[in-house]
Amino acid sequence: NSRINAATIPAATMSVGTSEIPPTTTTKYHLRVLTLLLCIVAIGVGHYYNSSSISRGGGDESSITRLADRGIHRQPINIEQPSSSSLPYCLNSQGLEAIIQKYPTIFLTMPSKASGSSLKEFAEQCMTEKYASRRQMSSSKDFFRPLDDNIVSGAISKAIVGPKFLMGNYELPSIIASHLYSYRPFISLLKHVTQQSLVIQFHRQETDRLRSGIQYILSHRLCHKNYSIPDYATNIVGGRIKNETHCTFKEELVVLLIQRKFGEVALASIPLLYTCDTYAAIKENEPNMILAHYKQSNLVQELLIKHHCPGLRKPVYTNSGGSLYPTLIALHNSARVVTLEEWLDRKMEYMEWSLKLKSDASCQAVTKHMEQDLLSCPQQTMEISPKLVESW
Repeated sequence: NSRINAATIPAATMSVGTSEIPPTTTTKYHLRVLTLLLCIVAIGVGHYYNSSSISRGGGDESSITRLADRGIHRQPINIEQPSSSSLPYCLNSQGLEAIIQKYPTIFLTMPSKASGSSLKEFAEQCMTEKYASRRQMSSSKDFFRPLDDNIVSGAISKAIVGPKFLMGNYELPSIIASHLYSYRPFISLLKHVTQQSLVIQFHRQETDRLRSGIQYILSHRLCHKNYSIPDYATNIVGGRIKNETHCTFKEELVVLLIQRKFGEVALASIPLLYTCDTYAAIKENEPNMILAHYKQSNLVQELLIKHHCPGLRKPVYTNSGGSLYPTLIALHNSARVVTLEEWLDRKMEYMEWSLKLKSDASCQAVTKHMEQDLLSCPQQTMEISPKLVESW
């Protein structure tokens, strides 16, 4: 609002305090005054916006530090957020290989319906090839004798398994694969493995495993293989009808078999592996451990072939589900018949709650966080540590 009027400036001189400014310097003087005023205004405006940014969340160093102490980390606007690939626990194929090649002994473990049959067949073929190569290079007559099926699970319940394993082969296998049917042998493994061993646990989401187990017992065991209906369900007249093209099950029979946890449903319906005791064992024993989604089985096999049995040409895949016979469900309160897939689509979200299939579960929140972290990794593979478990 300050304007300089040339008419108000004396012709001879202009006094400021005790100094006099000659007419020839008047214009320069007023330019300096204007510059000074603009600087003062600019400083004031900058201070105002800086204060406003702090109140809106920009914050000074001390406020950001206080927030960080509470676990809140602000990111500057317009700066790219960290991608999932930068998460420290995630492993890409290079990181996975770097870990695998460090350890001479590898345990491959998995729950039911999580690529276990393929991984066990792979381990046997890989070790057989490895032993065959060594026999060709030496005069040794030793050969690899296949291990007991699911040896890690058996070792906890049969005292004879441990000695039999030690004496079964002079040179013990560097890769052991086994299903896990309970948290107890899993905890035993995590407790007893040495620092030179690596555990690779394959994971499949619990409800997804349950669905796969139901499909297996109905379409494969009871329909294709024609297994006997259990005694407790034989009173359901016409519970299973099979012809040359398909099987039809009464809905009443299907629900009873699931509720009684028949066959593979017993192995897939209860989250037996991931319990509070399991997570405590990881924190207490700190095993060398990797968690991988079951669909990463081929990737893991390729890396193991490279470092343990290079003579094996490709990963092994076996379809443990066998032939899944076309299967229909006759609804209980209707004359309608639907496919098993359609029936499962309608019922799965309510199955575990309505039949109380997770009554023995514990630490489910931890498991959910674990699954979220696993799925956030680009290759759905991550390195497990006590610190990471603690964060869940």
